[in-house]
Amino acid sequence: MIDRSCGEMGMKVMSALPYTLYLSGENVWSYFEQAQEQLGVNYRQLYNERVLPLPEWFGKGYVRNVFLRNQLNIFILDVIPRQTIAIDCQVLQHRPVFELHFNITGTSNSRNCLTDDTYQIISGEGACFYANVSDTRMHMQGMFPVDQRVTMVEITADALALANLHVSLDMLFPAHTHRFDKPMIYQNNYGITPTMYTALQQILNCSYTELPRQLYLESKALELLSLYVNEAATRGSSQTSQLREDDIERIYTAKHILTQRMDDPPSLVELARQVGINDYKLKVGFREVFGTTVYKYLHTHRMEQARHLLLKRTHSVLEVAYAVGYTNPSQFAAAFKKTYGTTPSSYMSKQIA
Repeated sequence: MIDRSCGEMGMKVMSALPYTLYLSGENVWSYFEQAQEQLGVNYRQLYNERVLPLPEWFGKGYVRNVFLRNQLNIFILDVIPRQTIAIDCQVLQHRPVFELHFNITGTSNSRNCLTDDTYQIISGEGACFYANVSDTRMHMQGMFPVDQRVTMVEITADALALANLHVSLDMLFPAHTHRFDKPMIYQNNYGITPTMYTALQQILNCSYTELPRQLYLESKALELLSLYVNEAATRGSSQTSQLREDDIERIYTAKHILTQRMDDPPSLVELARQVGINDYKLKVGFREVFGTTVYKYLHTHRMEQARHLLLKRTHSVLEVAYAVGYTNPSQFAAAFKKTYGTTPSSYMSKQIA
């Protein structure tokens, strides 16, 4: 049974915006079984991978998952949706998991329902996170706008795989070493380097089959991991020279204040004063820790919260705009459409119970 405590996303949509896919299970393989049933199209089994082509009414493109040795996994999504796609995804996670995410084209928006954190990754950017939990049901929600091509690649490895590769958390998150006891560690929005881009294109365009393909893709997954570790070390040496441990804690507190006061957010100077740090260090440090600016983070959080309020259908568009901090409904509608590819009124009115 799907836990809907994160939001009222239980409305089935047919031939309308958005279309919501509900996926749950103990592994990615099970998602393909559920997706083909909901979309009315069969996936293809190819050696150690599954490919799900999108039906014409849904959009163009495909979803692919490649299971590699040593608990490594590659997930590829290359789609142009004919309607906005919402994905409600749950998985029972037995061991901590690390994920590298690369947005080659398009923008993706997601929400971690356990922490209520929201993320936006634009074209040419990547993100990574470590879910430091065991035997826990992870719950994520994502959104892909209509008529926008999204091409993304994800590399995942569980804690055992990282240990076998002798990769430690301080290599992956050098600026977050004091938070390794937390359930989630997230580093957002690092730029995809030219070398990373080359490896990603080689993954997307690999023409090998069966075992040669598996070995080749595994080598590319390890290459991307090594490139990220190198980039993280470079960023980390810069960050740790500027931010003390107590500075980073204050920056996390500032993020919490922003999410709690999104309807009436403090100015940068006021926010800095509340957490006991100067505004310059907050501005620079926030970007170092979270990979985005203070108010870009606030904007992303506002849009995702607005989407969930609209899904509940218990508030008018005007009330939702006010709830997330907009006094001008037209500005809210424009911001929402830019983020999700549809207006707030269309998004809400086309939900079919």
